[in-house]
Amino acid sequence: MNQPVAGVTLDGRRTSSTYGLRRTPTVQSMYGTRSMFADRSLIRYTNAPFGSSMRRDAIVKQGDTMSRDLEINGLLTAPMRVGLALGLLATGLFAALPAAQATENGTTHYPVGVNTVGDGYMPLPGTLSWRNYTLVQWSGTLADDSGDEELPGYGLNAEVNAARFLYTFKQPIGPFHYSIGAVLTLVHNHLDIGPMSDQATGLDDMDFQNYLSWHSPDERLFIYSGLDIYAPTGRYDADDLANVGKNYWSFDPSINLTYHATDKLTLESAVYAEFNTKNSATRYQSGNSVDWDYAANYQPFVNRSPDDFAQHLAFGIQGYLLRQFSDDEQFGETVGPDGHRAEAFAIGPQVIYNTRFGGAALKWQHDFGVRNRAEGDTVWVQFAVPLLGTATHVGPHS
Repeated sequence: MNQPVAGVTLDGRRTSSTYGLRRTPTVQSMYGTRSMFADRSLIRYTNAPFGSSMRRDAIVKQGDTMSRDLEINGLLTAPMRVGLALGLLATGLFAALPAAQATENGTTHYPVGVNTVGDGYMPLPGTLSWRNYTLVQWSGTLADDSGDEELPGYGLNAEVNAARFLYTFKQPIGPFHYSIGAVLTLVHNHLDIGPMSDQATGLDDMDFQNYLSWHSPDERLFIYSGLDIYAPTGRYDADDLANVGKNYWSFDPSINLTYHATDKLTLESAVYAEFNTKNSATRYQSGNSVDWDYAANYQPFVNRSPDDFAQHLAFGIQGYLLRQFSDDEQFGETVGPDGHRAEAFAIGPQVIYNTRFGGAALKWQHDFGVRNRAEGDTVWVQFAVPLLGTATHVGPHS
């Protein structure tokens, strides 16, 4: 997907909806942009980077000027001094957030970590399949460019369900087959930032897919490659703390493969690059990134009878590696000293149950080495079934 998650891969987390502020602060989810707000008056007030001492000093000086003006005119009472101080403190805390946090916060349209089972498989020719990804994601840390906690009081909980529909045309194109697909993702995000709280529920941005697939004559290597196009169809309001959509387009070329190294060991790999357009509401340009989803799955009882439940079980280690390779920009300037480039690594176990026509999987991923995005955990439940056409699974065990 593209898939699950949802983003919610579940997003932002990932919503980080299979299938996730960047500088406004936003909800960090795989599925959908979580835009918090953008204080444009403060942005215009100084060109200093968000989070810099220059910007904090500017806010303090602005507050001092307001206070003196009120006192001169006899309008500043003791209660008003307290209120003004608290207001300026809150403004300073949020203005000190990195600029990228104001709108995307290291989120991606592609739900990182989704492709760890049957990565190279497309439906058989003439078959329509349904691949479903449900995930729950939680995070209590928003990491800065050093991996330290950037925002005290931050908390994100996301639930995502992504339905991916794929169809492979019967007529081959030379040695390849052509498949098209679309992903519908329903996301619920709950975001806490200090004393503020918000939630958003709705359909995430649509993902439209086009692939060419191929497999080796011995049916041990399966590969497909193509382009995912994410359209800004999800609800978005720059003034909301939490959003469902991201309000920009993304274009994700990819290559996905499944290799049956032995009858028992299967290796999975999916590489997705993501190229983003500008968010017209916040003028924020999210940097481009590349993600590698990986897995090694072992089916220990494959030689048993097909009637044996254990014969269909596989166990694996899986995760993802995300690296942003270009800077975030807002108002034509680089965000922060490092371009607010996001990176993260995740790993965890998974259990798979294979059938002749599809299968199901349960997996958990824990984040490590996170920079400029939310750090947390994601639990996925996913399955694949044919809706129309051939129900037989293709592979060395079919």
